[in-house]
Amino acid sequence: MIPRNHILSAMRSHNIIFFLVACLVLFGIFGLTQMNKDEFPQFTIRQGVVAAVYPGASSQEVEEQVTKPLERFLFTYEEIDKDKTYSVTENGIVYVYAELRTSVKDKDGAWSKIRHGLQLFKKTSLPAGVLEIVVVDDFGNTSSMLLTVDSPERTPRELEEYAEQLCDRLRSIPEMGNIKILGQQNEEIVVRVDQEKLAAYGISQRALLVELATQGLRTVGGSVENEAGEAQVHVTIPYQSEYGLSSPIRRATWSACATLPPLTAGMLRRRTSSNTTERTQC
Repeated sequence: MIPRNHILSAMRSHNIIFFLVACLVLFGIFGLTQMNKDEFPQFTIRQGVVAAVYPGASSQEVEEQVTKPLERFLFTYEEIDKDKTYSVTENGIVYVYAELRTSVKDKDGAWSKIRHGLQLFKKTSLPAGVLEIVVVDDFGNTSSMLLTVDSPERTPRELEEYAEQLCDRLRSIPEMGNIKILGQQNEEIVVRVDQEKLAAYGISQRALLVELATQGLRTVGGSVENEAGEAQVHVTIPYQSEYGLSSPIRRATWSACATLPPLTAGMLRRRTSSNTTERTQC
């Protein structure tokens, strides 16, 4: 218990008490200005997921042929913490939840080494039916800002170009970190062929498929030397639009157009993942 005379002295000399409190407040303000602050602190996430896809295999087959060899291979790395690593096996896929040791300082370098080793391990030690081994270790990345590009009058391709231009400008900021574009709608061209109308032109479906496959193959380029110098030769893919895809049908039916009525041999549709944007008949 504080002696009574000390309390009385503090009450009588209250100005000294106010002075001490003011000094403490000023010292606290000074400490706040000198304190190291980080708006976006870095957290080291040592966990990672290794997933192997084996379509058509049961959980028992995945366990024997993929899970056990994969775990034994991961445990050959001294960076892996064996006590905190476990696996979950399902039909056609296995997930290995691995964690690095606390002594590992460069986690990105460790996961990069493991990722390169898994590519060779897949080719030499796993069944041929294993499609892919994926390593995910970027759990520490969080989004601090989300920007949306939307327009009812623009196509998905135009919106993607605008988003890429915006990303290029944002990357010029030195403080900007990782930038990703999410939600793209990839375009594809669907070819529908009427076999009866193709037969009227004397074209088989296999011949049309072979024509499309060979014309869409990018061949090796080269160079040609002459007296003037050396000229580079580049072979471009002719299929850049729906009209390019319809050219094989048009060339094959060119001689028959004089005697046969103009028939629609098929339909090409350009579409995205959500809707159809263009149509062209050939």
